Amino acid sequence: YGQGFSGGGGSAASGGIATTVTFGGIPATEVKVVDENTIQAVTPACQRSRISLSQPYKSADVTVTTPNSTATLKDGFTYRK
Repeated sequence: YGQGFSGGGGSAASGGIATTVTFGGIPATEVKVVDENTIQAVTPACQRSRISLSQPYKSADVTVTTPNSTATLKDGFTYRK
């Protein structure tokens, strides 16, 4: 699990060898496979409609796609205002 500001740009880590990583369906950038257990990526910005003053935190599913499979961690990342 991870968290970061709604403007994105933070780093997040996950396990596995990835082709792509998405946060709430939005692609991460600078995806780097560190080793067989860790992926680093720069988180995308959260869509403005997802965060408001009444709801300053918003969870996003994290999806990792490899050449052989796709796995999703439901609510695996939390954006905060």
